[in-house]
Amino acid sequence: MASTEQDLQAEVAPRPIINDRKPITLMPYFAGSVGVLLLCVFLTADLKSGDEPSKYNVDISGIVANKIQLPDGRHIAYEERGVSRDVAKRNILVLHGFLSCRLAGIPGVSDRLLEKYAARVVAFDRPGIGQSDPHRKQTFNTIAQDMADIADALGMGEKFWVLGYSGGGPYTWGALRYIPHRLAGVAMFAPMGNPYAKNFTEEESTAIWKEMNGARRVMFRLAHYLPSLLPAYMQTGLMGKPVTVIKLVTKAASPKDFALLETDRFGWGLERSMRESMRSGDAKPHAQGVILHCQDWGFELADLRPTKDSPVFSGPIHIFHGTEDSLVPLVMSQFAKRMIPELHLHILEGHGHFSWFCYCDSCHWEFFRTLFGDVEGLDELELEQTSATPSDVAPTTPAPKEVTQMQAAVSSEADANTLEERNVVISDDEL
Repeated sequence: MASTEQDLQAEVAPRPIINDRKPITLMPYFAGSVGVLLLCVFLTADLKSGDEPSKYNVDISGIVANKIQLPDGRHIAYEERGVSRDVAKRNILVLHGFLSCRLAGIPGVSDRLLEKYAARVVAFDRPGIGQSDPHRKQTFNTIAQDMADIADALGMGEKFWVLGYSGGGPYTWGALRYIPHRLAGVAMFAPMGNPYAKNFTEEESTAIWKEMNGARRVMFRLAHYLPSLLPAYMQTGLMGKPVTVIKLVTKAASPKDFALLETDRFGWGLERSMRESMRSGDAKPHAQGVILHCQDWGFELADLRPTKDSPVFSGPIHIFHGTEDSLVPLVMSQFAKRMIPELHLHILEGHGHFSWFCYCDSCHWEFFRTLFGDVEGLDELELEQTSATPSDVAPTTPAPKEVTQMQAAVSSEADANTLEERNVVISDDEL
């Protein structure tokens, strides 16, 4: 009898939230539960009244995107940087992150650097985001095919590089799965993974869920267990509220991310990109992406490991991830390294989610060197940029007059912190 009572107690005892990847124990709680709905209301209560005022007065109404038409008739918006297709030796297709768009690209990358590497960078809006047409039956496979079609339409060659940032990571893995024959190489910055991946250890799962705030936990759980509710949740809490979202991100930011978020150049660019991503006002395309992330991908990362008898991609795969990333835990990339030991994991000591990828000349130089090696004249470019004062380094996209004036008021000490202290040595994890 005592044994039976103990078994019953074990069955009803609450499980740690971090283990919610076990659907057998938590499905009864989520399915038909009023509690999760009330939690959604609570977490979005402060967001319902509208967005907070912006100091940048970002206006996206006049932005007209370049577009191509895909074979199925849909139009995809894209942004292009670097050298022309005629002289490009390195074509890079960029997959933007969550609540972002094509305008982000590689934030702040120097045109001179792209010229030195004869690099052409093309960033595109995923279906339904920014100015791209939606795709109601979007999958990792369909987006991978979109990527191949975009590359063909823009003359990016038989093989091209793919760069996935943050929420663009899962689609990069999808490209490795579905169009490996089109890829010359792959790079990812802080790639988001599936928090419900089957091969996580208990320690990895615990670390991942521990890093998330309440709103993100609810978003991922809805995406996994009750996906039909996610669009409404995101419509209420996120759409049309970029300033509020950025404020929430800033609160949890690491020191280096916080310093960057406080600069007008990055703040204006981030808000502009986020507003453009929300242009349609419809949360469904964004929710569609989160649902893809949190459902069964149709493949495991271990399936992408090259073998002698496997036709999967065998070229270079690089992941760059900061140790202080508060948005995508480092353990996500360490898990990927465990699943695919052949990939190169570059751990960025002291960096967060943004500080190494955005507006950091020395970081971009190191990134291109890592992927493509040294090129003639790069040392001269480094000397030229190092001797320049922070005010000499202009934003990639011209900022409005108000922002330019505010930038002039930023102290040289603060600028030095954001532009020079971020030059760190990359360590390649050989675990």
